[in-house]
Amino acid sequence: MKIITKSGFKCSVNENIIKDWRFITLTSQIAKASDEINVIDNVNKALVFILGEKDTQKLIEHVAKADGIADVKKVIGEYSEILTMLKDQVKKSQSLSE
Repeated sequence: MKIITKSGFKCSVNENIIKDWRFITLTSQIAKASDEINVIDNVNKALVFILGEKDTQKLIEHVAKADGIADVKKVIGEYSEILTMLKDQVKKSQSLSE
């Protein structure tokens, strides 16, 4: 599926990836993370799992400011938006197949 976030980041993602055991495990680890460092580490792993290394780097560069700093909150915001789009697409696909 084609993704375009509100900020204009574009990528293609296999919508079925959110049904993958490894991805579900990563999102569970994000939810259980006890500190910000663990959240960031697991969001990074989830992004790489969803987008691959190349598109994850493109996302980081996309959110980076003119000074080259990619704000953590912006990266996590993009991740959340991509995840929401994936979940919505899966729900839509499931309702169409019923």
